[in-house]
Amino acid sequence: MLAEKNEGIRDAAVKLRVLSEEEKIQLQCEGRERYRMDMSCSRKEGYAEGQASINELHSRLLTDNRIEDLKRSTTDPAFQIQLLEEYGISPRISKS
Repeated sequence: MLAEKNEGIRDAAVKLRVLSEEEKIQLQCEGRERYRMDMSCSRKEGYAEGQASINELHSRLLTDNRIEDLKRSTTDPAFQIQLLEEYGISPRISKS
């Protein structure tokens, strides 16, 4: 093989393999970073959806003068879910 006989070609072939491996590593790192950013964005969107739903529930309970239910919903997650279902409120992205 030519690379075995010529030191310059052999060095170039080694450098090419090293660069190729570095590029693979760089692509893997970029992929992981994109994944982290996507997950972070998803968490933020999920938080905004939940926040909008709870705000809507609180507003509706206040409008209906259901103060005791509002108070209870802040400490009883099962009751809060029951109220969300009662009012037909599902998680959605807030318009902030």
